[in-house]
This record gives sequence, structure tokens and C-alpha cells, in this order.
Amino acid sequence: MNLDIGNQPEKTLAPYVFLENAFSLEECDRVMEFGRARALQPGQVSGGEPDHAMRNSSVTLLNPGPDTQWMYDRVFEVVTRFNNQLWRFELAGAEPMQFAAYGVEQHYDWHVDLWASKPKNARKLSVSVQLDAPDDYEGGSFEVDQSGAPNAIGPRAKGAMILFPSYVLHRVQPVTSGIRHSLVTWIVGDTGFR
Repeated sequence: MNLDIGNQPEKTLAPYVFLENAFSLEECDRVMEFGRARALQPGQVSGGEPDHAMRNSSVTLLNPGPDTQWMYDRVFEVVTRFNNQLWRFELAGAEPMQFAAYGVEQHYDWHVDLWASKPKNARKLSVSVQLDAPDDYEGGSFEVDQSGAPNAIGPRAKGAMILFPSYVLHRVQPVTSGIRHSLVTWIVGDTGFR
């Protein structure tokens, strides 16, 4: 299992974790099958209407249940381990997982995952799992802003997980061919970033 932790002077301020093989190839295929069987809707920005200049993708929610609990368990296992090592945020649960598809010219511009109007169940950690093989699509790079340094590029390996505090600026570059799929969720807590 390869691991890249953002290069920061303070361990507790690491802006991201890139973890390969967080999900097996077979598990990624199960998520893809489950997500593709559902109706996809245009992705929204801040819980409102679609804004294709900012975000152009298709999504569906994968709520907790008998068919999806294993996905939540896997994510929580990884999140708990790295949260305890790096951030030590007080966590209380997760928002429903989101299966996302990005076709040609679809993207998600620079943004953070915070909700300004939600003091309860505030997003603290964001999680994205790559579901495709690297050669299934072109473009569509996941990038993390590093405040003046070159952007960190997320791994494209099938099953790789990207984990970062929800206040970190990030984006998905436009896909140029194929379709990029991901499994995304947000880990929440009732208190501020502590």
C-alpha cells in the first residue's frame, strides 16, 4: 500500500493523504455496478441549482444500507486511522456517499467542501475514491492546492483514496476522453475543527 502524506512542517497540518489500494479492484467494480444501476442527476453546488461553469458532473447518492454498509466501513477504517495520526478532529459520522461520473469536458472547478450555514454536522474531512483504471479516461486530474507550490495531483490508480480536511482547496480538471468515476463522502462533526 503506497502512501503520500502532504509535505508540511507540522504533522497535524498535513493537507492531504493519497493512499493507493484503499479499495480492491473487485470492490471498485462492485461500487461501479451499484452506482451505474441508479439514475444520475446533475451535480449541484452548495446544495442549490446546477452551475455547469463551476461543476459539471452527474451524481447519485448511495445511502447507508445493507448493500452499501461495507463501503462506509472501509472508508471509516481508513479515515479513523489517518485522522488519529494527523488531524485528531472530533468526528461524528458521514454524509451519504456520492457516486460521481465526469464525461468529456466535465469538471469541478476550485472549491472547498465546507457548508457555511451548517454549524451542526459540519464537514471536516473529504474523501474521494478513484473507481476507474488510469487508462479508462484522459484529463480529469484531481488536484489539491498547495498555496503557491505546484498543485498536488491525486493518484489515478483504481482503488486509490484521497483524504483531506474539507477546508482544503481542490478541483477535478476537465475530462478529455472517456468517463471518470469516483466515490465521494464527507466526514462530519458537531464541533469546529477540533
